[in-house]
Amino acid sequence: MAIEEINTLYEVLFRFGDTGQFQGAHSRYLEVVKDTDSGKVYVTREGDAQPLQPAEVAGLMDGALADSAAQLTAVQSDRDALALQLAEVTAERDALKVQATA
Repeated sequence: MAIEEINTLYEVLFRFGDTGQFQGAHSRYLEVVKDTDSGKVYVTREGDAQPLQPAEVAGLMDGALADSAAQLTAVQSDRDALALQLAEVTAERDALKVQATA
């Protein structure tokens, strides 16, 4: 039996003042103690809020931006393929209209 404690980022809290000016940021981790052999979880606890470290922010933003950029690229590719299909179907429809009136 191998017992392991795993800390995973759970949430990030950003705080702003009345004027909208940034005032601070905190993070909380989910603390899990489990048997890595069986997968049985013995303890799950939300940790206390701690000041957010700059390295945490950079890591979060890099991952989020990379995921968003990849999704945007995929959507743009789909859009371009659909636009091409639309142009082809529209041209085919227009050709059929000409045939029908001839």
